Amino acid sequence: MARFRQPASDRHQDGWVSAYGHNSRLLVGRGVKVERGQPIAEVGASGSVSKPQLHFELRKGTRAMDPIELLED
Repeated sequence: MARFRQPASDRHQDGWVSAYGHNSRLLVGRGVKVERGQPIAEVGASGSVSKPQLHFELRKGTRAMDPIELLED
């Protein structure tokens, strides 16, 4: 996530981490507990992207997982 401007990540139970990149502004500080649905950042553009977008990752430990297979409908 170091390649993204203002990355944000949330640590969850059982070693899960959700990570978000290309943020223009972070809305919560390090160590703050957030609730489901609470905004944590504003989407922006960084690196080689030409428009604002969101980079989203789910990780189990250090292993990246396909979020489509894990998210509820």
